[in-house]
Amino acid sequence: MDLARSNVSVIELLPLASVTGDGNGSGVNVSSLEGPVRVIAQIKNTAGTTPTMALKLQHSEDDGSTDTYADVTGGAFTGATDAAYTPNVLTLNANDLKKYVRVVKDIGGTSSPAFLVGVIAIGETKY
Repeated sequence: MDLARSNVSVIELLPLASVTGDGNGSGVNVSSLEGPVRVIAQIKNTAGTTPTMALKLQHSEDDGSTDTYADVTGGAFTGATDAAYTPNVLTLNANDLKKYVRVVKDIGGTSSPAFLVGVIAIGETKY
């Protein structure tokens, strides 16, 4: 993707926020993207003992109404385990994604683990 000559869009898949429990993010329409897409997760542990955070992407054609969300092939991020800032980048093909994408969060550890987490997708907009 040549960012200097492209019509680039940034789509927020999971707004930056403190995460203290498991859960599914809201489905986000990514149908405006085509070709290579960089999906970037920002993860930083902020509390807990032996904390872990796993993130993965799921997709659905109709936001789960009749097409159940399913895991995106290649859509699992490297897990975070400590207080260091952990950037994770996936490269996916937007043409392989269904219309809606959501982030699934799985947190572990003891003593009230918490992470600051945000996920964005950057790709070329369809003309």
